[in-house]
Amino acid sequence: FFFSSRRRHTRCSRDWSSDECSSDLVEDYTFDEVAKYSYLDAKYTFLLWKTIAPKITEAEVDKVMALEMDVLRVLCDMKITGANIDMEQLKILGAKLEQDLEDVKAKIYSIAGQVFNINSTSEKQHLLYSPKEEGGRGLKPKMLTGKGATKENPVYTDYSVSSEALEEFREKDELVDAILEYQDLSKLVSTYVIPYLGGEVVRTLKGKSKVEMKESMLINGKVYGDFVQWGAETGRFSSRNPNLQNIPNASTSNGKAIRNLFVAPEGYKLIVADYSQIEPRIIASMSGDPIMMENYMTGGD
Repeated sequence: FFFSSRRRHTRCSRDWSSDECSSDLVEDYTFDEVAKYSYLDAKYTFLLWKTIAPKITEAEVDKVMALEMDVLRVLCDMKITGANIDMEQLKILGAKLEQDLEDVKAKIYSIAGQVFNINSTSEKQHLLYSPKEEGGRGLKPKMLTGKGATKENPVYTDYSVSSEALEEFREKDELVDAILEYQDLSKLVSTYVIPYLGGEVVRTLKGKSKVEMKESMLINGKVYGDFVQWGAETGRFSSRNPNLQNIPNASTSNGKAIRNLFVAPEGYKLIVADYSQIEPRIIASMSGDPIMMENYMTGGD
């Protein structure tokens, strides 16, 4: 069970033992229930620490633990502070992208010569990969779906229509170009506009689509991401809800518009900063290697 700082997405139950939850709002529970959860969370975290702390010392990784705790303090500050979003520009961008989606959808129907469910995998497979005599475009795909990869003699319905799979046909087939444009725009709307503003999202499964409502992730014009120190195999941390490390670059007009949604609070400025050789510097510091230390202390590389 989990009580979010955003006061929703609760994962708990009134008897504190079931995996089911009767409500998604913390305020629907009594003060005593929330206090009990907070107490248990603190208690068992402390007991876990008492068990693990001696093992950290025994393994001689106290320096690594100290580094992680220093990083944690910064991440906590980042989480609590949040990132300001320009709400007016977000609404303008949302309206623009929705119109762009409608325009490219009309283009897709015109090229295909028919109306179909653009979010349906099976319908796209038929239109793109089936033989021309069957009404398809006869494209020869290479990327199989997970299920298709297990088949000895795959057919066109076993091939992927993901953006990655369709890239090989970019600028070779006008319907593919239009579908890729639609998928790019749809991803921007579903990743940034709807999660930030809230609204309807269409989910398609086995050719059937249904509309779901998503609540806005913003609180008082700010987005509060979760930062995970163990989130990547490389050792770097990741972020989620939303992924603030996945903001589009400014190489396109839409990418630039999304980046410009993130604004500094009044009296502050946003800056771009990067470390020089951060990983080897940390290795030098923690290992105490004399050659590496000498190089960094004297400005060497």
